[in-house]
Amino acid sequence: MRLISRARQLLMRPSAARVGTRKEIACSYQPPTGNLPQPNVPPPIPLVNFRPPSRMPWVLTAAVVAVAGFGAYWGLGERARLTAKAQEAKSAVRAAVAAGQSLEKQLSELQSERRPWRPTKRP
Repeated sequence: MRLISRARQLLMRPSAARVGTRKEIACSYQPPTGNLPQPNVPPPIPLVNFRPPSRMPWVLTAAVVAVAGFGAYWGLGERARLTAKAQEAKSAVRAAVAAGQSLEKQLSELQSERRPWRPTKRP
């Protein structure tokens, strides 16, 4: 009688009465340690997704490439415009330097022709 009552007590314990799910049983598995051979556990079955993948990464990539292309196009146009403006400025500087040199030459000629300055007497 004592043996039967002891068996009932063990069976009625909450831990013994609880049956785990397959996932709980699989997660609670601890591989044996030591020189025992390891069991050949099959790999987990991958989840199947039936929805098509999102197109947002491709849309974002295309938008970034388009903006970069437009920026390069605009930048090259600005570069050409500013290069032309710089060439015009260089030619204006060359003309100004040439005009300055010709004026210096005329000034030196006029100074060589001039008589020395003498103060005039006032009456």
